[in-house]
Amino acid sequence: MGAAYILGILWERVSRESLRHPDAETTPLLAAGLALSVAMARLGLVPDAHTAEFKHEAQRQARAVAASDRATDDQDFVEHISEDWPE
Repeated sequence: MGAAYILGILWERVSRESLRHPDAETTPLLAAGLALSVAMARLGLVPDAHTAEFKHEAQRQARAVAASDRATDDQDFVEHISEDWPE
């Protein structure tokens, strides 16, 4: 999931730059990516976040994370490595 997030950030930067300063290399890639995204949405390959099934699955996953034995371990780790910020 983190890799997809990083790729999304990089893609957003490239697309913004391509719209500001179009060039022959990145603008066609941006157009192709946008067309693919639209096609995936129209074909139903992107989940509809407004359905009851989507809401149920999101709640199931949230409960699983909250009930995880590691939830407190993660918070303990964050607090351990965090530093107090001077005010």
